[in-house]
Amino acid sequence: MARPVAEFRRPEIIEGLRVTLISKGVSMPSNDDIAKNAGMSRQLVRHYYSRQQPIAVDLAKRLAVETQEALNRGLNQSLPAKRLDFLLDFLFGMVADDELRMPGDAPVEDALLSLAVGDDLLKTELNEEYSVLINQVSGEISRAYPAMDHSASLELAGVVMALASGHRKLASSLGLSSQSDQQARTAAARIIASYAQQDTLPMQQAAEESN
Repeated sequence: MARPVAEFRRPEIIEGLRVTLISKGVSMPSNDDIAKNAGMSRQLVRHYYSRQQPIAVDLAKRLAVETQEALNRGLNQSLPAKRLDFLLDFLFGMVADDELRMPGDAPVEDALLSLAVGDDLLKTELNEEYSVLINQVSGEISRAYPAMDHSASLELAGVVMALASGHRKLASSLGLSSQSDQQARTAAARIIASYAQQDTLPMQQAAEESN
């Protein structure tokens, strides 16, 4: 049975939005721009997406799937003792194998975050994807340091994700060297190790006990 045309056209439109956001910046581009980069007419874009909001949501979903597929492939290929090392390399753009590298583009990530400010549906989608990654990072930290308190591993996951996300944006915008990737990745690893070495209390509990 032939596949519905929409199964081909919608991915083309989503890719057209991705290419447009890379070249045009953080504002939602026009259907004309999306259609041009998708290789189709504006009318055809509107036929498959009557509104632009669902295109952005579908792009966010596509990036999340690509990210999870690459990350899981790399984790599954890593020795148990090296899974956290791969995860950090992945988050800070230090994976050499193109098939295992994080597939997202920083300009696209920035644009989606900017668009989410006024778009509850997109914001919800990005929040769900972020939660999945936070839990995955926390899980790998717990796997590497099984004695660590679960709350501490979640706190660390948030710190690592914030550091990695901020670094990727700066590296993309300013053209930072690969040395900066290594420095940021090393900082993240040291933060994790410091928790493990201290058999640390969760931050909230530690703050309460210091007062």
